[in-house]
Amino acid sequence: MNKIQACIIVSSVLLSACSPLESTTRDNTAAINDPSTSIETLLSPKRTSIFTYPLAVNEAQSEMGINGVLHWQDGCLYLKNGTSKVTPIFPESVTSWDEEQRIITLNGHKFRIGDTVSTNGGAGNYDPDKDNYFKHQGDSACLTDELFFLGTQIQVTDTK
Repeated sequence: MNKIQACIIVSSVLLSACSPLESTTRDNTAAINDPSTSIETLLSPKRTSIFTYPLAVNEAQSEMGINGVLHWQDGCLYLKNGTSKVTPIFPESVTSWDEEQRIITLNGHKFRIGDTVSTNGGAGNYDPDKDNYFKHQGDSACLTDELFFLGTQIQVTDTK
């Protein structure tokens, strides 16, 4: 077997390893066709897009209530309420995400996928033609037409 045949076989095996096995696997169609894409990028699972906004902890916050069940789908985090799902926007200074366990910590409270989240906050509309702030934080496909801006006065109820 010559070097060209060996390269073709190795390339075929590597590319077939990149085909989606489950919803957490990255869609690599565009990346596979880009010769500058590294093997590590092609084989890595899709990272969750978490969107945040700047908020000082002592800053005045909206009293409006936000409620929903924390939902993860295709690398996107949502709050579901009935049949609707909305992208939550978290206060950046008090939010952290554990990708491996899919736990978000907001102001010291841990949220697991399936937990009901009740907090203060407000809603706003997302216009992809005018709003570039959130596009650069994660996958813009995760941004819904309506956004929930979560506050720091939270309650978590386990639904499991």
